[in-house]
Amino acid sequence: MRLDEVFLKKVVPHSEIFSGTLADDITFSLDSRTINKDELFIPIKGERVDGHDFLQQALQKAKGAFVAFSKKTLLDACDTKNKIIILVENPEQAFIDLATAWRVQFTYPLIGITGSIGKTSTKTLLTRIIEQAEKKVFTAHGNQNTLLGIALNIAHLTSEYEMAVR
Repeated sequence: MRLDEVFLKKVVPHSEIFSGTLADDITFSLDSRTINKDELFIPIKGERVDGHDFLQQALQKAKGAFVAFSKKTLLDACDTKNKIIILVENPEQAFIDLATAWRVQFTYPLIGITGSIGKTSTKTLLTRIIEQAEKKVFTAHGNQNTLLGIALNIAHLTSEYEMAVR
């Protein structure tokens, strides 16, 4: 996703860039254990665990993070130098809103496969058929069948594709 300050403010108007600058294509991660250096961490609050508890661990490896305004004090214990920190009301909702706005920019078809059996096989087969038609197709990574998983995949869409399969 090409995330810049104008796009961020348009989609998440109450966001605040705490540190760093937005000028790159950015990918995202929900898991501090597997985050890469070029990703922004999206801390999700679950029933038992709050992703903000892993903020320091994520920032040791990642480019930056979304942080809830209510958790801003956690940044005092983190090294935020050369990190992109974006403060938002709700990191999960902000990320979903960004992915939704990102998807609207592309007019090519996005095929969503649903059901309880055979989604991955169908996705793979459909991708191969589209590739045989010499179309540039984006295929969703892994088996991410949640709203956040879909948002993670949408964030990878670019204008180089002609179709997407999810």
